[in-house]
Amino acid sequence: MIYTIRANSADVQIGGFTFTSSPIRLIEIPILTSNNFESLFDAVENSSLTIAKYGEDLINPMPIISNLINLAEESYGSDLLNEYRTKQYEREDISITDSTITVLADDFSKYFTIKGGTNYDVILPDVNTVSPSYIYKFKNLDNNLIRGTFTPVSGQNIEGKDLFYLYGKGYISLKVKTDVNTGAPFWSIVDFSSLFSSLGHGETKHIDFVNNDGLLVVEHNLGYTPTTQVWVNDGLGGFTDPNVDIDHASNKDSFTVNLEDVNSGFILYV
Repeated sequence: MIYTIRANSADVQIGGFTFTSSPIRLIEIPILTSNNFESLFDAVENSSLTIAKYGEDLINPMPIISNLINLAEESYGSDLLNEYRTKQYEREDISITDSTITVLADDFSKYFTIKGGTNYDVILPDVNTVSPSYIYKFKNLDNNLIRGTFTPVSGQNIEGKDLFYLYGKGYISLKVKTDVNTGAPFWSIVDFSSLFSSLGHGETKHIDFVNNDGLLVVEHNLGYTPTTQVWVNDGLGGFTDPNVDIDHASNKDSFTVNLEDVNSGFILYV
């Protein structure tokens, strides 16, 4: 079978060889060596290079170039494509305590694990610098009362929105896709879950307060107005449900309990 390879648009240079828009036979490329396999695979996978059979572009060209490289280096016994896949998708857990996380284009090999106790902002890289094959992963499995804000570069979007929020515990995976109508790249959510949070799960939150004097502000970052109950010590070894005003913030991330005098007790909300 005759397989050809060409640059999809702009010229691509790998290992001192320049691919142009003119197709050449794959077996004639002088750079089929293990030193160049990652660059070749990346270029094929992100569509900088296109492989065709009998002039028809292949839907899955990766095994073809892998087999050719292995044949070109008979002494190289391992499967280069599997090695590439393994290296590409291996994840290094990175514990993050900072409130601002700036993600670089080559951070796709990391699994960002949120360990801080406050709201956090994730600044995403420019979609034009990111390979469509890269996936960026984030998880918060420790704190149910914080919110993550994912922010793309100005003028870019996440599923058509300027921002995306992860409320409480959960995880999210992002990658870059291209809008079929406009041809513009954008951030796409490929995997998402809100774990053990009130969103759809009905988990009740319990907050104790001791000798609180006056207003009590609770930041919950749930993104909706929760159902709330306040109980205060009745001085007889039990608790009573006082008649208090509860003001919910317009952005739905907190509420204020208007307690009078000094009180101890607890708040339940869901």
